[in-house]
Amino acid sequence: MGARPAIEIWTYDPALPSFRHRLAALAPELERRGATCRVEILPKRRYFRRIVERRTRLSRTDVLVLGKIK
Repeated sequence: MGARPAIEIWTYDPALPSFRHRLAALAPELERRGATCRVEILPKRRYFRRIVERRTRLSRTDVLVLGKIK
């Protein structure tokens, strides 16, 4: 069996119902199926900079899920 898929879930506010009921509930099921999930709470503003700051980690990520990123 190969390496576990790495999944990043990015959100501004994990307290939002759309995150709690959809994405947060999905992470345990993905981990049960063999993936590694990591939730990242993004700072507001600095749109380009926040992505550049995470580019090293993104190179090791198989799937990026954006939760209500505006």
